[in-house]
Amino acid sequence: IPITMYNEYLRVAYETGEFQFIEDLFTAELLPAGSDIHLTDASSTIPKVENVVIGRTAEVIFQQQVDMDTWSWFVQAIAKNNRPDEALKHIDRLEGIFGLQVTTDMYNCVLEGFINEGTSRYEDAYALWERMHMTPNLQLNSGSFAVMLRYCALTNQAERAFYIYDELKALDISPDAEVFAMLFKACGEAPQYINGYEDTIVEAMCLMEGAEIFPTTEVYNNVIHAYSVPGDYVSAEFYFWEMKRKGLVPNSETYANLITAYARNCSVGVKGWGYKQRYLMQLDYA
Repeated sequence: IPITMYNEYLRVAYETGEFQFIEDLFTAELLPAGSDIHLTDASSTIPKVENVVIGRTAEVIFQQQVDMDTWSWFVQAIAKNNRPDEALKHIDRLEGIFGLQVTTDMYNCVLEGFINEGTSRYEDAYALWERMHMTPNLQLNSGSFAVMLRYCALTNQAERAFYIYDELKALDISPDAEVFAMLFKACGEAPQYINGYEDTIVEAMCLMEGAEIFPTTEVYNNVIHAYSVPGDYVSAEFYFWEMKRKGLVPNSETYANLITAYARNCSVGVKGWGYKQRYLMQLDYA
């Protein structure tokens, strides 16, 4: 079977979330179990790696022409299977020991894996982000910035999110809908009790309009979420109907954010209703 066919098979499996299948296929058919792989010559496309299956040592010539695309799907699958440290070790082997140029998507998945592991790994995620900037010949892409914008949302750093977006534009990278979805998500995590909170949302909208990006349901979900935080149900409802007019289908997250906006608006000034008897109409006996 040509390796291009394997790569297409791995791509489809990755896009459908079959990450364990990718690992199983790679280790069972594309790697000889329990052995190391060695380059036969400098021009070979066969990467030599330390054994990723068991860890034993043997001199074996690989039977398939594995290229970097194959390794990319494999390393991304490991990171998606919540093992970013293991995936990063493979990157270190491919880069440091064997001098191969890894793909940006491999780094992106490890970065996302660190972020998914929670607050204890946020420092590791940011350290990896800095390493990506220092790695020779590694070209950051929109996916890299989308992951870091999500990091900003999770760490409540709306201002940093705009700095990261500015860096994306400075590198002449075209943003996609996922980038703006995460930018709006970060806007929604800014302190909503200060003046100018909603200005950050409007600024993000202006940036998206300038980039001529057609929004997705995820983009609108995060816009509605951002307006739901301070209880601005009027704006949240406006963008709900706007996404409907554009033919986008709301999902459960859309309605949850909209209901949250209504609920939070209703809670504003609730303390006073204990005295004003909210649901009782004062009778006039005169």
